[in-house]
Amino acid sequence: MYREKVHIPIEKPCIILKGSGSNTTIIAYNDSANNVGTSDSATFISSPPNVVVSGISFKNTYGSNGPAVAANFYGDKSAIFECSFFGYQDTLLISSGRSYFKNCFIQGEVDFICGEGQSYFENCVINAVQEKSKSIGFVTAQLREKPNDPNGFVFKGGSIIGIGQVNLGRPWGPYSRVIFWETYFSSVITPEGWNLWHVRGDQKESTYIPWHSLFRSMF
Repeated sequence: MYREKVHIPIEKPCIILKGSGSNTTIIAYNDSANNVGTSDSATFISSPPNVVVSGISFKNTYGSNGPAVAANFYGDKSAIFECSFFGYQDTLLISSGRSYFKNCFIQGEVDFICGEGQSYFENCVINAVQEKSKSIGFVTAQLREKPNDPNGFVFKGGSIIGIGQVNLGRPWGPYSRVIFWETYFSSVITPEGWNLWHVRGDQKESTYIPWHSLFRSMF
């Protein structure tokens, strides 16, 4: 296990970062938004385009007392294969760009797949880990500010498992877009599914449009 923060700077594109498997190659740290802000709390930050990552686990071990990111992707055309991401709140942050995740494992409870990216998740396992003292969480918090923005999250196949209960997501912006397609939903998903994030004071419920959600639930 490597206990450090790793940052691929924007001037270093076309990087291939290959581990020996997510059970073997582990990068962990315990920073949080309380110390450096949400984006910079990430154990791993990838800024440039054309980055390929495979066979690595990224962990933020800070705990459940606020945002603490395991990995943050900025660069366009990022491809991530057979990696694992562990955290509780804001585990996987896709700040911008197009990204592709395949056969990955993503663990958290509150907004733990979040950001403004245009991202496709294929056959990924999403593990919700609600603490008994905490309220129901959210798998996604996607940010899309304008109706013509091309970004959004698409989940093809895979599964959502875990303990306790979790919502599929809540919108970070007025036009947030998340699609679940042929994804297995265990009983961890609430019957309501989605939440409009009523606690946000900067926007009213009437500004939201329905999330585009196509999914097959198999309880």
